[in-house]
Amino acid sequence: MKLCDYAFIVMAPHYDPVKHRAVFGSSGFRTTIVGVASLDMACEVASDLVSQGTQLIELCGAFDEEAARVVADAIDGAVPVGFMAHSPQDVERYCQLKPVPPRLP
Repeated sequence: MKLCDYAFIVMAPHYDPVKHRAVFGSSGFRTTIVGVASLDMACEVASDLVSQGTQLIELCGAFDEEAARVVADAIDGAVPVGFMAHSPQDVERYCQLKPVPPRLP
């Protein structure tokens, strides 16, 4: 199966997935970017995305491996769920930015 529908979920305070959403499409590929304010919202959005045909979901750096697992479990592993990681030399600088930690259930 050829990948033709991809989504990226970004998390930050006050993001509303209805308002903070962008879709880029071409004749053979669609990318959806959705902003959420919590891990629970990310799980809901992931479910909606899968029901709309998304084949792959990637999560921003605010999600760690455990949070990615929670999202994957919320969609029963229907599609692959990946998460961003920072290189060892950038981890300290990333932490200084005080990113939003995921809220695990």
